[in-house]
Amino acid sequence: MEENRVFDYIYGFTIFSDVTAHDIEMIQPGFVVCRQLAKAFDTFPLMGPWIDAKDEFESKGIDVYNLNILRRRNGTVEGESNTKNMVYRIEEIIEFLSEIMTLEPGDIISLGSPPAGPPEGLRPGDVIEAKIEHIGVLTNYVV
Repeated sequence: MEENRVFDYIYGFTIFSDVTAHDIEMIQPGFVVCRQLAKAFDTFPLMGPWIDAKDEFESKGIDVYNLNILRRRNGTVEGESNTKNMVYRIEEIIEFLSEIMTLEPGDIISLGSPPAGPPEGLRPGDVIEAKIEHIGVLTNYVV
């Protein structure tokens, strides 16, 4: 896929909370099986609360490369950044992925996040909020 045509294939943008069970991930740091298991529980990952169509962003003149990103736990900010700090641009990510796999309509591509929360991890009763400017807030409750 040509990098300059990538946005022709994007439907929209949403929030994707890529939850990781760090206690399991750290059983054997760097060991790929533990890393994959740490992301594979039934309630992981979380997505929503809706998808904003790319056309809405374009019609409002919203720059996807300048959106504030925030993650809170129990009202306390744990991570904060902006899409202008992305290591790779959306075009680069999708071009790379299209070279190694077949991308189909409806595929979801997660692009990254601010640094992870504190080392003690999530606890029952925690309320996690992921917010991206112009998209909304995804609120999840840890049980």
